[in-house]
Amino acid sequence: MSTLLDSSFQYIPSNKTDVQATWAKFGWVAPTKLPQPEKIIDRPVQFIVHLFELAHQHDQLIGPVPAGLLNRKVH
Repeated sequence: MSTLLDSSFQYIPSNKTDVQATWAKFGWVAPTKLPQPEKIIDRPVQFIVHLFELAHQHDQLIGPVPAGLLNRKVH
């Protein structure tokens, strides 16, 4: 890597470089490429369902929680 004082240093204007590619070398990821976070409401719901299933795992009258319950769309 050359510094400003090296004779080999060549200035390249920002409009001639790929800024995203430069930052990607250091681990930066564009926000649009990050995985979408889980809906905030889903974590408490999953926890409550988990506790419900633990409490009623030997209960013959209450079956398991339907799988589709956690795969619903939250608006």
